[in-house]
Amino acid sequence: MEQSERTQNQSELDEIDREWELEKIQYLVGGCGRCRYVPGKLSITVGSLIIIAFGILMLTSITSSKPAAQGGFESFLNWSGLIIIFLGATSAIQLLDNLDQYQRAKRAYFNRRNQAKELREQVASASTN
Repeated sequence: MEQSERTQNQSELDEIDREWELEKIQYLVGGCGRCRYVPGKLSITVGSLIIIAFGILMLTSITSSKPAAQGGFESFLNWSGLIIIFLGATSAIQLLDNLDQYQRAKRAYFNRRNQAKELREQVASASTN
């Protein structure tokens, strides 16, 4: 009986680990090549600031060279700068939200796993008494 309880508790821990591995996939982003990872706050912030700075640079360089751009290619570049700024900001918000969800899910995983381990230890100590 004691061996079957240990096996059952171990399989419960294994199931929690498998569920986490499957859940974790939804928070990963693609990197160079085939590597996938969860980006950190610093890399999200720096990357987004670079994108936004490029958009601002693009916007200001066109408007400072020809302040009364009426249309054509200059107008397209102005809109492109605004679009780049918008995309940089929205991607930062989305990635930071994704990171927050990942951290909450990871805490929940560790809580479930620790509760299962505590239960396993209680069963083991009860069976030895």
